[in-house]
This record gives sequence, C-alpha cells and structure tokens, in this order.
Amino acid sequence: MISLKGEMNLMKKNLLLLPIIACLGLASSCTGTDTSIASVTASDSETSVSVENTSEEDTSEVVADNFITEPTTIEFVVKTGKDNAALIDDYVAGFEKTEPNVTVNVTAISGSYTDVHTKIINGITIGDYPDLTVCYPDHVADYMSYNKVVNIQNYIDNDEYGWTADDREDMIDAFVTPGAEYSMPGTYSVPFSKSTEALFYNKDALLGITLPGVNNGQVINEHYMNNLTWEELMDNFCPAIMTYNETTPILTTSETTSNNGILGYDSEANLFITLLEQYGYDYTTLDQITGEASVDFNTPKVKALAAKFNAYAKEHYIVGGKANGNSGYCSAYFQANNILMNVGSTGGLTYEYTKDFNIGVAPIPQAAGSEANKTISQGPDICLLDHNDSNRELASWLFYKYLTNTDNSIDWATNSTGYMPVRQSCYDNEDYIELNDISEQTEKTEDMLRALVSHYGEAVSDETFTSPAFKGSTTCRDAVQGLMEEIMTFSTETSSFDDMFNSAVTDCLKAM
Repeated sequence: MISLKGEMNLMKKNLLLLPIIACLGLASSCTGTDTSIASVTASDSETSVSVENTSEEDTSEVVADNFITEPTTIEFVVKTGKDNAALIDDYVAGFEKTEPNVTVNVTAISGSYTDVHTKIINGITIGDYPDLTVCYPDHVADYMSYNKVVNIQNYIDNDEYGWTADDREDMIDAFVTPGAEYSMPGTYSVPFSKSTEALFYNKDALLGITLPGVNNGQVINEHYMNNLTWEELMDNFCPAIMTYNETTPILTTSETTSNNGILGYDSEANLFITLLEQYGYDYTTLDQITGEASVDFNTPKVKALAAKFNAYAKEHYIVGGKANGNSGYCSAYFQANNILMNVGSTGGLTYEYTKDFNIGVAPIPQAAGSEANKTISQGPDICLLDHNDSNRELASWLFYKYLTNTDNSIDWATNSTGYMPVRQSCYDNEDYIELNDISEQTEKTEDMLRALVSHYGEAVSDETFTSPAFKGSTTCRDAVQGLMEEIMTFSTETSSFDDMFNSAVTDCLKAM
C-alpha cells in the first residue's frame, strides 16, 4: 500500500491548512483600512449582509479601467455563522474598491449546505435566486435541471478577465477538474473551500503498545497508522485492541454501547461511497456524451462488502455517526475516549480536538492491494446562476476571482480554521509555512492539530475523488446514507440486504 507520501510529507513543506469558513477570510492588510459598516438583518436561518461605504475612500485603490461600467448589484449566498460577518464585509469592501460600480449583497445561511440547496431551489421556482452561491456538485446538477447554471468556461478562458496561465497552474487540479464533470460540456462550478477526510487517532493510547499478530510484533508506530488497510484494521488490529483492552484498559468504558468501539466514521454515506471507490465497484456512473446516468451499486460484490461491515459493526470495531441511533457525528465519542479513532472532515478538526490526549492524523484506511489511495473530496465550490444579464454574470465571476486570488487565498488560509487552500502558492507562502511548523507547536494544543492537518491536506490533495453529479445524485447520496446506516445497525441481518438495496435503488431512480 502507498504510504502517506513519505510519512505525511513532514520533510516536504511546512504548511498550515487552516479552515476557510466558507473560504471567506480576508484580513484588513489586503483591503486597506476597513471603512464599511455591515447592515445585518438576522432570521432563524439566514443573515442578509449589505455593505455601505460611510467615509471617504482612498481613490488610489480604485482601478481606473473597470470591467463593469454601469451600476450593477449581485447577490452571493454563503454558508457561515454570524461570527464571520466581519470577514465577509472585508471581502466585499475590498472587491467594491476594485469594481466601484458593483454592489455585492451577501446572504449568509447559518444552517447546513442542505439549507443552502433548499433556499436556491425554492428561489428558482419563484424567480428569486442569487447570482452566485456556495454549492456541492450534486446541488449544481439540480440547478442545471432548471437551466439556471452559467457555463463558467467562457469566463475562465477570456483573455482580459479570465484565469491567466499562472492562475490555472496555481489552482490545484484535483479541485478544478470536477467542475467540468457534469452532464453537459463546460465548467459549471469552481473550487472555493475544500476539505477531505482524515483518520484522527489517540496517540497516547495507541502508539508504543505491542499487540500479538499486529505490525510484525513491533510496537504500534506512526508508520503503521499511516498505512492501514481495511483488512488489517478490521481483521487484525481491532480484535487485538479488544483483547488488549480487557487486561490493560485504554478505552473509557468497556460497555458495548451504540457509541463505544474502536473506530468511528462520521458520515455513513461517505463510508459507502469511498469503499466502493477504493474497491473498484461502481456507485453511480454518468455518460458525459449522452448525459445519461445509472445507479450501479446493487451488485453481489457490493452486498458482500456490506456484509463484512455489518459484522464489523456488531463486533463494535466500527461505529457509525447515525447508525444505532447515534447523534450524527462520532467526534464527541472520540473526545470522550469511547472510541480510539475517528474518520472525520479536516474542515471539522476543531470538533475532534481535546486537550486530554495527543491526537494523530493519518490517511483513512484503504483497500488492500489498491494501486492508489482514494479519499473523498469535500468542501464547497461556487457556481454562477443565470439571470440573463451579462453585467451581473461578469461581476459575479470577477467577485469569485477576487475571493480566490493569490493574496486573498493566502490571507484566509492564515486567518481561519479547517479547509484546504485551493491554490498551491498558499502552501509555498513563507508566512503560511512558518505558521505551520510542527516543531514550533506545543503538544495537546489545537495549533498542533491544525499543523498536522495542514501537512496531511497537502499530502492527499491529489488523491481525492468526487462522484458523478447529475439530476438525482443528491437523492442517491441520501439513499446510500440510509442504506449504510441500516447495514451498520446491530439488529440488521444480511437476509434483509436484497430488500434494503432494492429500496435504495428505487429511491434513486425516482429522482433521476
């Protein structure tokens, strides 16, 4: 199995992968003195933010030759909390200095990305929707079914205001490519704030112990943790840990409850989709020539793999986020030491953190014998929505470019927490490198965990994958989330698999 690029690439670049918080952190050092006042109207689910200039601006910062030459207003929908309103204000104020004829109104959704998706769909049906929005590919495919998504390729390729050759080389290819993998030719989303999954583990409990039949009789070390396969983990490591814990307790409790075991996995949908990708089984496929999609996971091989994880769950080797009535995330169980490892989002590292023990960061387990590691890509992109107004479209593209230009990308990468920069130059920036020097961090601190995650993120950025996006792919994901919850429920028997799989496929086909 491939190692984590030379043991987490610790000799490569010292980088910090700090969260993006919807990729929107622009410090005042990049925008000049902040002279804006945000007018915020809060409701239960969203906050509308508009920026009004209330003092004289430094006209030297205004570009003389603007692309937008007449008053133009655009709306940007983003998922973020109220605490990030000031960061959004900075981005908007800075952009409006470069394009003074453009007004950007920001609607900040405080809920989930599903809430964003629902808002956009509901808005499209009544003709009240934004110019650009954070999105996942499945959501973009749904918007495309209404013929409301702009083909961004025309803007990317433009000689005057598109990406330069340096821009294109700087943007991380694994994050850009999925934007062109829809049912129609073109590019319909561009990267914004990316994340992936990592294996967080209790270093204090696991490193240095010896388990019979594990790691060739040698102590458990970082090399071993960085190269786990599902077969090694579930068939050797977990049983040995269970036996070890009986005489030398390293778990908080030995009770076999729904949230007690060895490994937690926050997202059952991610687990199902990732397993199929790693083992070379089809989940869904999309013919990009015809635009036809198919649902492919109802096969004997997939059911056999599911049967293994059904058995692993019953042995408490693996705990699901929602299976068996759990709360939805396993990070709380990890912090409480009810489990020793958890697979969660790098964008949610603060939820994994505890000061009670040192935390290691390793690749998620892989399929034995696979030629390359496969780790799911997460974090939102941005898409532009069509209002049949060329000025609004161009202003929206220019605003996206401003949010993700080199200086601003470095700025938010060093002033927020959890997501992966979309530009390689962020990783090469001296301030970014210095901020993430692991040797300068203190044990059992959140800064140490952030530094470890930053190194991990860079190491796996070209190993991430995405699933095909098409009309109904959101429903497909929901269907396999429910399917995997059932598979990992203690009372589920393999004799019910045929009915479970058939029901999931039916739900998928209804939405396509």
